[in-house]
Amino acid sequence: MPNIAIDDDINVTQIRAQWTMRYGIGESSWSFITLRAAGDVRADVRDAWEAWLMPHFIAGRHDAWLLERVIAEDRWPAVYPALVDLVNLGPDPPGVGNGMPPQCTSVISWRSGDTGRANRGRTYMGPYAVDSCDSSDVIGPGDAATSAFAEAMMLHFTDVLPGSPLFAIVSRISSPPLAPHGTYDPVTTYYYPGRWGVQRRRLDWDWRT
Repeated sequence: MPNIAIDDDINVTQIRAQWTMRYGIGESSWSFITLRAAGDVRADVRDAWEAWLMPHFIAGRHDAWLLERVIAEDRWPAVYPALVDLVNLGPDPPGVGNGMPPQCTSVISWRSGDTGRANRGRTYMGPYAVDSCDSSDVIGPGDAATSAFAEAMMLHFTDVLPGSPLFAIVSRISSPPLAPHGTYDPVTTYYYPGRWGVQRRRLDWDWRT
């Protein structure tokens, strides 16, 4: 299935979850497609993310971890300002022991029906408590939370229904002539290896400034 052109029939909403720890910060983000006929869907997409995914995103973290805000951005047609929900939520339940370093993360790889790196995405979940670490493996609460997050995403955000957010890989880079605003590719499955990864790129940018 070829990538689908971003056109005047759809909205692209990006959800950004921003967290802090005692010794680090981080952010994870996801893009969702809705029909333009549904109108301004920023709050609807944010509320759906918070209802189905946020409980798994905050589960099993160390007690110094805090999800500070959830932001819904209108990425296309980009006519509305961002909606910011200052959730200020700690882990549920908190993990045991010290927190992992902020650059240590479990990683979900999202797959579409197309091959190639441009048609895949990743979610860096961020650090958990040390009781979720066994050498290179993610175990216990961190493993359960990451798996539950991926399963909830597949269950609630992969059906193409009017007004229902569709999780997709959005690309604005090297847009083809027939898709000047970029393309999107619906996510159809995921791969979660259960091993720790290292996230560096987003840690260079402090969203608090």
